[in-house]
Amino acid sequence: MNSKKHSKKIQDIFLDDPYKILSCIRHGVTTPANLCYELGIESKQNLNHYLKKYVKEGILQKLGKGMYVMTESGKRIYDKYEHYKNKQLVRVENLKVTFVVEKGGEELVKNLKSKKQELKNNVTMYHAQLKRHSTRLIVSKDQYKFEVTVTNALGITPNEAFHYAMLEAYGVVNYLIDSFDVELSEGYANGKPEIAIPSPFASALLNTTGASQIRTDKAIMNRSKGRGADWEVYNLQDAQKIVDMPDTMARIEEKMDRIEKNSVYSSPFYSNLAGNSHWEFF
Repeated sequence: MNSKKHSKKIQDIFLDDPYKILSCIRHGVTTPANLCYELGIESKQNLNHYLKKYVKEGILQKLGKGMYVMTESGKRIYDKYEHYKNKQLVRVENLKVTFVVEKGGEELVKNLKSKKQELKNNVTMYHAQLKRHSTRLIVSKDQYKFEVTVTNALGITPNEAFHYAMLEAYGVVNYLIDSFDVELSEGYANGKPEIAIPSPFASALLNTTGASQIRTDKAIMNRSKGRGADWEVYNLQDAQKIVDMPDTMARIEEKMDRIEKNSVYSSPFYSNLAGNSHWEFF
C-alpha cells in the first residue's frame, strides 16, 4: 500500500474525532501547526474547518499570529463534558490493534527505543511507549507485525467507544508513517478488550449483596471510582445488550401487562367464581 495514500486515509479517520482538538487547547495557547503535530496529521484543511467552527460558536478565540485559545465559556463546556464522560460514557480498555508491516520493518527495529525479548518459538518482541500507548513490534522469521494497546477510550455507545479506540491506534501508526519510511496494513482488533458500561443494575446488585465485585465467566460487575458501578464485558454484542437492557425490561413489562389483561383468568366467568358478581337463584 502506498504510504502517502495510507497516511491521508488515517488522517481523515483521525479527524472524525474533533473533540481531540479541544483537548489540545484546554490548558494553553497553540497554533494550527502545533495542533497538526499533536494530532499526528499533515493537512490543515479539515483542522481549519473545526477551528473556524469553534471560534464562531464562542468556544475558541483567535489571537494574533494564528494563535488560538479557549474562551472561558469554552472551558466551562469542555470541563462539563469531561465530568460527564467520566461518569456516563462507555469505556473501552486494553484494546489490542495489530498492523502488518509491509515495508520498513528493519528500520523500526533500528529506531524504536525498546527492550528485546526472545520467545521460545523464535519470535522477538520490541516494546516501546508511543503517544501514551504501549506498543510492540513482533518479528518472526518471515513477517513484522506492529501492535498497539489502547489503554482507554470513551464513547456514548459501545460502537463509538470502540471506534475512538481504533482512532487512537491509527494515530500511533500515523506517527510511524510520518517519522520513518514504512508502510503498514489496515489494523485489526485482536484479544479481549474490556468494555465497561455504567449500569444501574450492576449498582443495585452490588449494593444488595454488599460486594465490591461480582465476577462470572462472561462479565464482571465492578465498583469504579468516580463512575458508580460498571458492567464489564469482552465483546461489542454483549456490551450493546447491557446498554439496551432498560428498554428490554420495559418491553417485557409491557408484554406481561398485555398477557395479564388478555388472560382467560380475567374473564367474567372467573370473576364470578371469585365472588365479584351477584348471583340469583330461582
